[in-house]
Amino acid sequence: MNFAPLRKFNILLWLGWLALFGAGLTDYSGSKVLYVVFSLSFLALLLSAFHRQLSYGYLFLVLFLWLGFWFKLTSNLLLTGYVSLGEPVGAFDGSPAAWDTVLSVATITALGCMSGRFIYGLSKPVSTCALDETATPPAWYAAWRTPLGITIFAACLLLAVINSIYGINQIGLTPRTILPWPMNALISWTVSIGSAMAMATILHWEIGLKKKPILPIYAVLIEGFTSTISLLSRAAYLFHSIPPLVVLQRNKEIAWCRTKKGALLFLVVFAVLFMVSLTSVSKLRDYYYNDKTPPPAHAVPNFRPALAHQLFVNRWIGLEGVMAVSAYPHKSMKLFIEMATERRGLGEPTRYQAISNSLYQNASNKYQFATLPGIAAFLFYSGSFTVLMLGMIIFTLGLLAIERLVFALTRNPFMCSLLGLTFANLIAQFGITPRQDIPFVSMTIGATFAIAVLRSRPVERALQKFHGASPV
Repeated sequence: MNFAPLRKFNILLWLGWLALFGAGLTDYSGSKVLYVVFSLSFLALLLSAFHRQLSYGYLFLVLFLWLGFWFKLTSNLLLTGYVSLGEPVGAFDGSPAAWDTVLSVATITALGCMSGRFIYGLSKPVSTCALDETATPPAWYAAWRTPLGITIFAACLLLAVINSIYGINQIGLTPRTILPWPMNALISWTVSIGSAMAMATILHWEIGLKKKPILPIYAVLIEGFTSTISLLSRAAYLFHSIPPLVVLQRNKEIAWCRTKKGALLFLVVFAVLFMVSLTSVSKLRDYYYNDKTPPPAHAVPNFRPALAHQLFVNRWIGLEGVMAVSAYPHKSMKLFIEMATERRGLGEPTRYQAISNSLYQNASNKYQFATLPGIAAFLFYSGSFTVLMLGMIIFTLGLLAIERLVFALTRNPFMCSLLGLTFANLIAQFGITPRQDIPFVSMTIGATFAIAVLRSRPVERALQKFHGASPV
């Protein structure tokens, strides 16, 4: 194999990092030594995600933290010579001392995350990244695969349309329709992650049957496309489609695309669906948010340079939350507990909106926007670097443990990648009424157990008997 292109790409990555580092070091107004420590810590964090990779969730968490802190700060310094951010930062005054506090919090966040990974590695865990060729689909699947696949795919599309028409779960909006319990929660969860879990399961089982998985892979793209439009979320398409592609890249023995023309066609379809979803969601947001005054800070209409900067640089959560919380004068363990147990009513603002001086501090019957603090800011409500460090270790260990459980139940690296990204994103954006994340997490883990039940021997025997086949 010729490694020259890979080496050239690595060289380009290092040159890009050095350019960003140089811009940050030149324009950073605080301690240059602290900026160097901050940069090296996040570089080490980034490298730790790829060295002896054990987990997709850890990889995605590292990327979210790196993008939300180091990349966001240095990119803004390189592009503008100063930090031009998209979210409010409360009482942050921009002084060198204030910036040094922010970078100290960010550095400890990175060190805590790496420490969690190190502790987890001491147990010598099995990697959840590789395809287990001994993990075959349930015996009943081969006979049911075509009607089951069509039914699940159609149901996913139908629920996305229902959600879009009735406004059950759409970004920034309170539900327009309240169905009998628990239909709102089920439809919301299914469009958010349940449909993608179904696609990941079908994809894995098709590979287990030694079938060419090109149709399930395209189904993953279509599911992500419909979900992103239904949810009014620009990110859902990428968050649903990228995890399976990461698995395919990691496990190159999966022969899913045999020709260069096929690969090129797939890349074109992926890119077209992304651009169409991006434009469609932007226009739909213009329509739904047209009477919002002032407009949501993150709702930049249509695709233009300002939107590109918002999507690729400023959308990542982390820096602004730490800026706002570090400047808040009433940090304490009491505040930390209060924020951890806060409950939000429909259309009501959360307490962080006042801390950050957000635009979204007024109650609304139609809108439910919120500025997000992120995990580092949430832990720093305590005002304690010790709580921050221990909290990052615990959250990182929890993420790794959940992915290990998912792998033990399903033997499916596609599911590990999908849920790894989902929970990593949940951690990166953590801090808005955490207790209300419990139903989503519970339903997701419950669905994983349900998939494990479908692979169990009693269910296999029952379905084979129903289909008229003799048990294996």
